[in-house]
Amino acid sequence: MTRRSTTPIAGAPNRGTGRGDHSRSRSRAQAALPALAVAIVILASATVLAVTIADDARTAAERDVASRGLAVTVADILVDPEGPTTRRRTVLDRDATLALSITAIEDAVPAVRDRAIRVRLAGDAIEDWTVEDRTILERGSVRGGTTASRIALLARSETRTDRITVDPEAERALPATARRLTVEARSGNVTTVRVDDRVVLYRPNGIRGSTTIDLPRQGTDRLVLEGTGVVGLRVERERRTPVVITVTVDA
Repeated sequence: MTRRSTTPIAGAPNRGTGRGDHSRSRSRAQAALPALAVAIVILASATVLAVTIADDARTAAERDVASRGLAVTVADILVDPEGPTTRRRTVLDRDATLALSITAIEDAVPAVRDRAIRVRLAGDAIEDWTVEDRTILERGSVRGGTTASRIALLARSETRTDRITVDPEAERALPATARRLTVEARSGNVTTVRVDDRVVLYRPNGIRGSTTIDLPRQGTDRLVLEGTGVVGLRVERERRTPVVITVTVDA
């Protein structure tokens, strides 16, 4: 009886070996699934984080732009001729400035409501005029925010009084910063008041009572009174000093 050879024929497929390879490939694929899932989760988290950071950065930038706009607006209002603190453009009234309230700012710029805000002064006026604290107004906690500054003059009024005998004329020098003149008739008949050759008051029968005259802003040099008699004189002048007013607005 002839025996069959069990030696594999060269080139013939090995069925047992093919099944093993397929099984191992499937196992490797199954093992890779958790790693892929982790990678997807990490990628998604990174994407969400990046979007969040970008959104936060955009929000912060928008908030900074809004704060900057409010700071500039408030600073402009404070030196505006119609502002709550000015005598005229860029000339701050000292008393009104030091008494500045958050209500006055909110009335002028309603958008500043619910914002932290600080207004400060810097300059020689702080020492000369005994302003103890350079911060004249602060509401809320200003930790950063944006700032706008304006150069201005801080002004206060001073008065000088005098008694003048007119016969038939009297002359007085006036300070360049004189802003208002009050003439009070005390006796006699003083008929004319001239400032720098310009007649500012004339009464042919004599001045009676007290008369206040606003003087030109460009400065005056000379006061002349004509007639006979005695008058009381009060000159109000403006003392000014440069300052920087700074407004900071925070979220």
